[in-house]
Amino acid sequence: MSVKIAKVNKHAPAYKAGIRAGALLHRINGNDINDRLDYDFYSSEEDPVFEYEQNGELLEAVLEKDEYEDAGLEFETYLIDCQQHCKNKCVFCFIEQNPAGMRDAIYFKDDDSRMSFLAGNYITMTAVDDAELERMIRYKLNVNISVHTTEPELRVEMMKNPAAAKINDQLKRLAEGGVKMNCQIVLCPGINDGAHLERTVRDLAALYPAVQSVAVVPVGLTEHRDGLTPLRLNTPEESAAVIDFAESFGREFVKEHGTSFVFAADEFYIGAGRAIPPAEYYEDYPQYENGVGMLASLLDESEALINSLSTGGKKATVNVITGFAAAPYLRRVIEELREKCPRLECEVHAVRNDFFGSSVTVAGLVTGTDICGQLEKLKLKGYVFIPDTMLRYENDMFLDSMTLKEVSKRLGVKLRPVPAAGAALVREIAEVCGCGRIR
Repeated sequence: MSVKIAKVNKHAPAYKAGIRAGALLHRINGNDINDRLDYDFYSSEEDPVFEYEQNGELLEAVLEKDEYEDAGLEFETYLIDCQQHCKNKCVFCFIEQNPAGMRDAIYFKDDDSRMSFLAGNYITMTAVDDAELERMIRYKLNVNISVHTTEPELRVEMMKNPAAAKINDQLKRLAEGGVKMNCQIVLCPGINDGAHLERTVRDLAALYPAVQSVAVVPVGLTEHRDGLTPLRLNTPEESAAVIDFAESFGREFVKEHGTSFVFAADEFYIGAGRAIPPAEYYEDYPQYENGVGMLASLLDESEALINSLSTGGKKATVNVITGFAAAPYLRRVIEELREKCPRLECEVHAVRNDFFGSSVTVAGLVTGTDICGQLEKLKLKGYVFIPDTMLRYENDMFLDSMTLKEVSKRLGVKLRPVPAAGAALVREIAEVCGCGRIR
């Protein structure tokens, strides 16, 4: 396959070797280049040999570079070819529950093994054939895998794809090939919970340390499920049972292997009315992006930062916009911060999710429409902070396609995105309150 080069960064090894935009890249060190993984893998070597076609002439160049140094080429698309679309019809798929009228990108279902390695996406492995599996092993691509269940028949039923039955063989081959994996289980009450959950976790634990961690996350349901498989949310009792199993299993596993291995998502603790475990329970946060340990990190890092602050004398008016799930924990943090910022006036606004449905409570799915509809009449003043997870497209657009600028104009005040992780919000508020040097 010939790959057209869109740009060559000046002063980079490829530019110094004479390669220019518009050239066709054929091979690196004799290996065909079909996509981003091939390019990254072979171009990372020391002094690689590039075979390319430029101005109708076949050329060869040795790039003088260190191992892993960027060669300096850019292509028309990030993956070089097209991103792979998901072929499953999972009964719990969130994309299928989106309302009509959103921008096209919202409806794209990704299930691309390359994006698992490059961007941390979770993949189902149903689109991975033997050749791709061998490439994953050859490249030692650490991946995130949506398992849901290790029972072949049940997995096919849940994902509506016969290829889903291959998961155990695929996981075993990856493990034997030295590939490291993090796995997730989207838990659907009455389908893959209870004894099914226990079997899945034990099957995955048998592949430790290749399988490094497992996250159990609750199914997400919107109010746009017409014609879809009937599903429901976990009851408080069911959420408590998931926590009890994960913690009990983890206590036994840590004795032998030094890790709890399986973790229940924060939403289970909220749903069960249980206290969030301390930060150390989550070890090095292997499933942080899956909503596992986010609240513990928020509380722990915020407390440490607040304890390090000097008292601030500035008066500040601050508003924080979030979802219902995080609001109580942010209010707790703000109360602690007031001890160091006595002139701070801060209100946490929990926005009800009318766009997707009230059962959706995470901040990352709050839309500009709901923010404006519920807060516009309040005439907010001062600083207004939102978590950056609310924004998707170039960090400037909410899921409903309203831009940050449009929402700020409607509210009559500038919205300031801050990282949702850890103590970033406390740091921002402390600085406007004049709490001395922020470490």
